[in-house]
Amino acid sequence: MKESLYSSEPNRVIWRLTGNSEQECYKSGGVPSGAVSFIDGEAVFTTDGKITVSKTIRAIKSIRLIVNLDTTTEDILNLSSSHSIEVGTGTLTATGVTAPTIYINGTAGSTIGTGKTEIAVTTATAFDADDIILGYISAYLEGKIDYCEFWNYSLTAEEIWNMYSGKRFRAFTSSDEVLNVSAYIGSVVSKYDEPTITDIDYVKSGELYAMKFNAATRNIDLGLISDSLIGDMTAIAWIKPYAVGEGGAGRIVSNGKFIFSLTSNFTKQVFISSDNGATWKYSANDIWATDKWCHIIVTRTAAGVTNIYRNLVLSGAADESSGTPAAPTEKTIVGNSYTGGNTIDGLLGEVRVFKRILTAYERDQIFQQERHLYNV
Repeated sequence: MKESLYSSEPNRVIWRLTGNSEQECYKSGGVPSGAVSFIDGEAVFTTDGKITVSKTIRAIKSIRLIVNLDTTTEDILNLSSSHSIEVGTGTLTATGVTAPTIYINGTAGSTIGTGKTEIAVTTATAFDADDIILGYISAYLEGKIDYCEFWNYSLTAEEIWNMYSGKRFRAFTSSDEVLNVSAYIGSVVSKYDEPTITDIDYVKSGELYAMKFNAATRNIDLGLISDSLIGDMTAIAWIKPYAVGEGGAGRIVSNGKFIFSLTSNFTKQVFISSDNGATWKYSANDIWATDKWCHIIVTRTAAGVTNIYRNLVLSGAADESSGTPAAPTEKTIVGNSYTGGNTIDGLLGEVRVFKRILTAYERDQIFQQERHLYNV
């Protein structure tokens, strides 16, 4: 039986898949088969390639896609036995969608050519997608898909134009993200570096796998990442602590300057330092709870002004210093300190760092898109 994904939230993205990597594909429930590869942030389809999604997405009113077509007659997206999106001789159609409004590169219209193109389809009549296949309907796509998302809301023309012109959330590029570690497919995947993995276990939690740390020896060593964790930044982690961790301070990320850590079984806080512990910024008490998933976001300016959020809600005082950021001097370690002795005790989902401060809208979209994976 296929899983169902419901969203009671108004005006939300209810499903998203990017072509950034196979890891991102699996995270969204997509299973690539045949000739599909992931190159430069796009899923590349040739011959018999397709991505099948074993979820039912309900109450869809808007679809956005970024594609790069090889020809002007291509099957792009199957949604159900009666709904699909395809191109025939340069005209995009949304089969089965009631009274669709189609946008090409932010403007209403259905004429589409080859090359990179942003597509949006909206309707006032919601429908369900229970047979989602990217890259195949009755023939295989020759081309690329960068991005695909479904909304439970009929986007306005202004909103579509704003998203096309970059004024609101779009798929992150590799230049935004400088650290990404997860184990969604049952083994550690690092998006930008080949990690050295010490004694990590993998456990199924929710829909996907997570990394299990034992409060003793485990860590993921990403080497020296010279351009991460300095300047403006956003760090994001899904965490499920069993306890505070080794040394009373289980590290989520550290590199000799930047420290993102848990503290105290009693106060259950997160604390951040940008100067290797000379200055600390603390969250409020009880930001984490034993054996429960939560989503932690840290934003920090190049001057060290730091904010901590739990499930999008500010935790602790706003705009406090975590010290003056400096270039890392040691290897970047996930799940421990670079010297050892601070192994986290519990599970980590995805751990990411962006080298800019994500907007409130972007942070909201990341949380809303991923929360179902962790039953939050």
